[in-house]
Amino acid sequence: MTKDKPIHLLKTEVRSARVLTRLNRFLVEAEDNGEKVFLHLTNTGRLHDLIYPGATILYTPRPSAKTAGVLAGVIVGSLAAVVDTRLQARCFEEAFNRRLIPWLQKFSGYRKEVFFMGSRIDYLLSSNGEKAFLELKSAAYLGRDGAAMYPDTVSTRGRTHVQKLAEIAATCQTYLVFVAALPDARFFTPCDEGDPDMRPLLIKARRAGVEIRCIKLYMTLDGDVYLDDPDLPVRL
Repeated sequence: MTKDKPIHLLKTEVRSARVLTRLNRFLVEAEDNGEKVFLHLTNTGRLHDLIYPGATILYTPRPSAKTAGVLAGVIVGSLAAVVDTRLQARCFEEAFNRRLIPWLQKFSGYRKEVFFMGSRIDYLLSSNGEKAFLELKSAAYLGRDGAAMYPDTVSTRGRTHVQKLAEIAATCQTYLVFVAALPDARFFTPCDEGDPDMRPLLIKARRAGVEIRCIKLYMTLDGDVYLDDPDLPVRL
C-alpha cells in the first residue's frame, strides 16, 4: 500500500466475460452473455494461473475485423489483475506525469521507444540535461507469499533486455521497472521455475548499476485502475 491510500490513475471501459480457451499467444476465445467473442491479448506470458477455461475476465470493447476488444483484466476475488501490457504502460505514464513515483520525481519528461546502442528501449527519461533509460516489464504471475513474478516462461527477449540495460548502465542511468498488476502482490521476485537464468541476470544487472524497481497496480470491476504502491519491495 502507499503511505495514505491507493491512488486512482485512470478508468477504462470494460465488459465481463468468461474464458472458453486461449487460442494462441495473442487471442482468447470467451463468452459474453451467451455470445462467443474473440479478444486480443497483449500480454505474451503464459498466464496459466489467470487465463484458463471458466475464468472471469474484463475486456475493453474495441471491435475490429478479428476481435471484439482487448482483454484488460482478470477478476481475482473482489478486484482484478491488470494483464493488458498497454494499459500497464498507460498507468505507468499517468503515475509518472502526476509525479506519483517518488524515485522518479527528478525527471520531468520522457520519450517512448528510443533506439540506443542498437536496441529499442521503452523510455528515455529527461530533466535539465540529465537522462536515464527505463524498461517496463509485466510481473503478472502470483507466486507463494504474495510474490509478483516475472517471467512465467523462458524469455529470450527479456534476458536480452536485462543484458542491454546492464551494458547501458556503464554510461548512463538505467531502470528496470516491473509492474506487479496483481491485487494480492506483496513483493517482486524473479520466477525461477519460469526462467532459471533470469535471477542471476538481474543480480548481475543490479551490480552493474541498473536500478530495479516495482510498482503495484490493480483494477476494480468497473474498470478503475489504482496505483497501490509506487515502490513495492524487490527481492533478488
